[in-house]
Amino acid sequence: MSLYDKYYSQQNKNYMYELITNIVKKEYNSDPTQLNSYNDAYESNFKNAFHKINTDDIKDINKELLDTQVNYFVSNLYDRDKIFTEGNSANKNLKESEQTNLIINSNNRIINLEHSSRYHYKINLPDLKKNSFFIEKVVLPIDDSSLFIGPLLILNVNNIPVELQMIANVSMNDRTYGIYTPFYEKRILFKEPIITFRFTNMVSTNEEKNDLFKILESEQSLNQLMINRSENYQEGDHIRICDFEKKSSFTKILKIESVNHERDRTIIKYISDKEGEKLLVKDLYLLNLNEQNTIHITYE
Repeated sequence: MSLYDKYYSQQNKNYMYELITNIVKKEYNSDPTQLNSYNDAYESNFKNAFHKINTDDIKDINKELLDTQVNYFVSNLYDRDKIFTEGNSANKNLKESEQTNLIINSNNRIINLEHSSRYHYKINLPDLKKNSFFIEKVVLPIDDSSLFIGPLLILNVNNIPVELQMIANVSMNDRTYGIYTPFYEKRILFKEPIITFRFTNMVSTNEEKNDLFKILESEQSLNQLMINRSENYQEGDHIRICDFEKKSSFTKILKIESVNHERDRTIIKYISDKEGEKLLVKDLYLLNLNEQNTIHITYE
């Protein structure tokens, strides 16, 4: 049997999963099998380990898998798992976490109708009487842009560069999401609540394509709409429709049923959450929620 067949056998895959899980349970008093992200990371790390190690010995590949999976758990899930598994202290820990942690999503950015990009945007932070924070983790979908020429990124926060390294990736809904952490802690001082985030690659470039589209046409009877051509929409994505021009308070989240690309237009057919509902969405704006990035910061 070849090394490939030995490693990818169901027997080896199950054996390593149980071995790593038992180590985590013993060393960290935690059951990671209850966390979906742990299982997703295992699937990804299992595939990546085979290609990362140049060896003829399956033991070397399995060790790489073990180290990577345990490191992923400790770096990304251990503290979160403790919050929900420490019995009577759970509520206290959660409250403390909420006071010092903030999850930022590019979907909630300050919208610029002229050009709006999930790779370069501004966020209005809540008033928590703090004057500094640290970047803890970043999760963003990986695409074919020049931003992802390697496993390293730079997140510029008010023009202060924070160097990031990819520690894992997770596949969901036909997309791959990279999980990044800083190489080292860097305190970000701020005086104003509006913070600018800009992603670049390690040579400080990025395309920064617009990802906010105006709806040009809408067919109510067919549950479909038309925008300028964009390759960034696919079946199963969730879209947010809003009136970012503030003409009304209308907002709607819908799931894409199908996508058809024409010469200079993209036609999106969506699934209405209410049977028979007819939406008037022409001249409103469209944002793909599946493409947004998330930034975890801690205040100090």
